[in-house]
Amino acid sequence: TIALQKPDNLAVVVLDNEGYVSTGKWASSASLSRGPLDIAAVARACGIENVTTVRTVDAFVAAVEVGLSGESGPSVIVAKIDERQAFVGTTPLDSKENKYRFVRHVEQLENVTILRPSSREHGEPPKPDPASSPVTDDDTFTEVLVDGLRENMVDFVIGLPCSGFAAAQSRCMDDQSMRYIGVANEGTGFGLCAGAWLGGKRPAAVVENFGLFAGTYQLLRGHYTMGIPLLIVSEYRGDAGETEFFGDSGDMTEPLLTATRINHRVVRTLGDIKPA
Repeated sequence: TIALQKPDNLAVVVLDNEGYVSTGKWASSASLSRGPLDIAAVARACGIENVTTVRTVDAFVAAVEVGLSGESGPSVIVAKIDERQAFVGTTPLDSKENKYRFVRHVEQLENVTILRPSSREHGEPPKPDPASSPVTDDDTFTEVLVDGLRENMVDFVIGLPCSGFAAAQSRCMDDQSMRYIGVANEGTGFGLCAGAWLGGKRPAAVVENFGLFAGTYQLLRGHYTMGIPLLIVSEYRGDAGETEFFGDSGDMTEPLLTATRINHRVVRTLGDIKPA
């Protein structure tokens, strides 16, 4: 995904101690990078050209400066570190306070407004819902869904190949009002959506429900813990009429969403898509 998007201002730092120190430094829990796996070679094979392996502090500083210059495309820095583990204590911030501090830093750095008051000023009339074009029986699911995203000011969309959403995803790719990023894993896409929201975008993920299952960890570790909103539009595989062999477990969708405290609703008519 990084190689395909080619962001100039992205530097990825991998701190590689070649093991899982917190589990006791056992040989059986050593990471693959202690043996046959070359992380830098993996990054190059994925299509990232600016890849550096460093073993000293001076080399690390130099690599970071180059990576943040924004002139050579995305960079990956593999920093080989030793196994010593310094106890730094727990952070005094919870994840939501950390989120607010980060966003305020972005606001000051980029001179933009991202965080807005959670309620209207006293005496100010409530703002109307976004204006939606009417839905008719002649409209297609694709038209209604993409129009609904646009009318609700969604400007950042992630997805990966999904038969039920193929036409809608194609429309999102062509729509000049939003940026569509194809990913190889739903969890990666959810993470990108979190970053987009922190930067002032209004993101949405268009995935099937089995992709939602795959990204549950990222949703709980990221969005739920930090209080980052995300609109997920999920295809309901496994509902009535499912013909795919893997669809039998689709009936776990609603219980899973309930268990993970994700607000959700099942939409069965075109007219209910935009309000949802």
